[in-house]
This record gives sequence, C-alpha cells and structure tokens, in this order.
Amino acid sequence: MTVTAVVVGLGCGGGGGGFLPAAKRGTVEMAIIFPPRPAVGPAVLPVATNSVRITLSPPPVPPPARPWLIVRPPEGGNVGTTFDNVPAGPVLIVVEAFATSDGTGDVIAWAKTNVEVPVGGTASVTMITQALAVRVKVSPDPLNLEPSDVAPLTATAYDADGNILIGATFEWAGDNDAVAPVDENGKVTAHTDGDAHVTALETRSGKFGTALVQVRSRVANSVVVDPAERTLYPPSEPTAQMSATVYDALGVAIPYAPVAWSSTDETVATVDDNGRVTAQGDGSCQIKATSGAAEGVSYVNVYVAGQVNVIVR
Repeated sequence: MTVTAVVVGLGCGGGGGGFLPAAKRGTVEMAIIFPPRPAVGPAVLPVATNSVRITLSPPPVPPPARPWLIVRPPEGGNVGTTFDNVPAGPVLIVVEAFATSDGTGDVIAWAKTNVEVPVGGTASVTMITQALAVRVKVSPDPLNLEPSDVAPLTATAYDADGNILIGATFEWAGDNDAVAPVDENGKVTAHTDGDAHVTALETRSGKFGTALVQVRSRVANSVVVDPAERTLYPPSEPTAQMSATVYDALGVAIPYAPVAWSSTDETVATVDDNGRVTAQGDGSCQIKATSGAAEGVSYVNVYVAGQVNVIVR
C-alpha cells in the first residue's frame, strides 16, 4: 500500500557558513505534511505518524543542530525545515516516519530519492512514502490437521493505521519439518503427530507472524478386514490379499491409521506386513488386523489338494 506523503526539497546556491566555499554549497528546504486526525481524503502520511526523521547524504557541513527530526504538531499540518551548507551536487534524501515523537521504534513509512543541489541554482523533489508493515498475522492459528492433510496458511501485513498492505511478499519457514513442513507459498503438509510453528516473514519490513500447527491422529475404534472369510486351495490357490479399513468412534475411516497383521496359526497360514496371506497347511485360522486397541479378523480355511478331510460328528 502506498500513502502519498508529500515531501518537497529545494536546493539553491548561497547560504552562510565558512566550512565550504560559497560556490560549492547550497540549501535544502523541506516541507513535511502531517495529516490531520481524523484524516480527510487521501492520507499524506500514516495517521499514526508522530515524527519524521530526515537524512541527507552527504550531510551539511557543519551538521545542523535540530532539523533532522520533525515532530508532529498537535493538529497536524505543514512543518518546514532548512538544511544549510549542503554540498552542491547529488544528495540522497531519506525520509522515515515513526509512530513515536522522538524518532525511535518501528519505521512505519519510508521513502528515498536523489536530488541535485546545483551551484547557484534550485532543485525540487516530491517524495512519496511507502507504508511499511508493523504487524503480520498468520491464520488460521492454530491450524489443526491430521496426518497426510495438506492446508494453506495465509499471511497478512498491516501498516501503522491498521490497513492491509496489498502486494506484501513473505518468506515462509517452519521449525519442525518432521511434523509439518511448509512450502514457499505457505502450504503445510502434515506428516506425523506433533506440533510445529510456521513463520511468515514480510520481506520489506522484516516483521513476521507465527502460527501453531497441531497434527493429531484420530483414535482407532474398529477395524474391518476384507474379505471376512477366505478359503485357499494350494497349490492352485495358495495366496490371498486382505485389506483392512480402520474407523473412528463416529464410523469415519482413518486412511492414515497404521495396521499390524498377524495369524493365529502360522502352520495353517502366514500373513506379511501388507496383508498378503500364504497357505502353509490344512486347517483354519484367523488373520488379524490391529490398529491401536482396535482389531478386526478374517477367517481363513486351507484345503491342500489331494488330501481328504473327514469331519466326524
């Protein structure tokens, strides 16, 4: 956001002082326009401005006593100051606005320009200050995610008057990439349970805001194994693939929930970490899928070809 602070500088030859030859010095006159409170129409400086500091490079010789810092009048308005004995030639003028009256604290608006102070002539310049961020907010804060979720964070920069700075740019960083890394656009990817802090740094002002990212897994309440029952006929059908779905207490699936597989009788059938069942011998067993305190089962029967199973009742 640009606020139109009008700062007029005039350079002319002549002036007092004996530190520089008269032909090599000039005067810079400046007018600082403080907006009234409340401001009417476009603000020429942030309304929060209470002082303006002016820096000239090269500086007057000798340095002036007090015109560097301009303090806001109670009712606002135009305040002038004069810099005598300014070396003729190019002069860099920097204007910094502060919310304090003593020129300390955050710079809330800033501008710089070069003006040519000619020998025996006059130069003028109009400077437009740009409001700087004094506060950055990152939202949402906190950001609550589950593992594998992806969600954006948004950073907003505010000037001293509480206006949003349009076009502000940010650099993003997090303190716990194992839990939730953030990319250059503020997008967060949740990896595992834990907390992370994500910071957005406004590149022009150096101000930053931080949001807490909390990654929490839902608690497994039940596990359903598919198929619920399976018969294997080795050697023609020696294996089968099982799948397990974990649900929370509301019956909503938890896609990221870890599952551990086991067999109640590995002489009948074994199962690997991916739910692949392999027949080992005649009989029946249960294939279990466990997630936390929840468990689901599938019943597996194995019939080896060429053998006869006789059940006596």
